[in-house]
Amino acid sequence: MWIFVHMVHVGKKVKEVFDKSGFTVVEFARRINTSRENVYGIFKRKSLDVILLYEIGKVLNYNFFEGFIDTRHSPYQEIEELKEKLEVKDREIEYLRKINELQEKRDMDDDDKDEGNE
Repeated sequence: MWIFVHMVHVGKKVKEVFDKSGFTVVEFARRINTSRENVYGIFKRKSLDVILLYEIGKVLNYNFFEGFIDTRHSPYQEIEELKEKLEVKDREIEYLRKINELQEKRDMDDDDKDEGNE
């Protein structure tokens, strides 16, 4: 099966979205962990690494992949859902640790009482 995709000059699209963002080039460069000069280079590139484009999308709050992927299952949405699940699991683990500590303390108290009765 062949899929034909209209090629988009990704750098121009990033520049277009950036121009509407309100960021300065310096602030945008800082947020994507690069230099000001490299930002201007990004604007000129026809294609970008997917990970870099994803990071740029997070900073600019824009999904550059829309139209190329099923946006009903956006990677942004999936990441947020996984973060929430991880937070719940972390709270559950902490709760279970506290229960375990209380149980161990109770067991030690019971052992101390048993030794005192002998």
